[in-house]
Amino acid sequence: MDFVNGNFFKNLIPIVILIGIVALFITVLPIIIVVVLVFWGVNAFIKKSKLWKNNKRDIKFEKCEESFSSLKEEKIIDVEYKEVK
Repeated sequence: MDFVNGNFFKNLIPIVILIGIVALFITVLPIIIVVVLVFWGVNAFIKKSKLWKNNKRDIKFEKCEESFSSLKEEKIIDVEYKEVK
């Protein structure tokens, strides 16, 4: 019996330290996961809102360009009219 001569405490200390580290990891891990998910969600929301703003501006700008380009390509019909008094 090796643990009777004092080796028991030498073997017990690393086991206790290992159990303490595992317990600390188990209690801290959910907090770390929540913090990472919140950080990721906020970043994703900010990126989506910036893309939405940019797309919104691009759509308005493209619509203006399309209306001007359509005028250049089409023939303009000149209509004569008489003014009614």
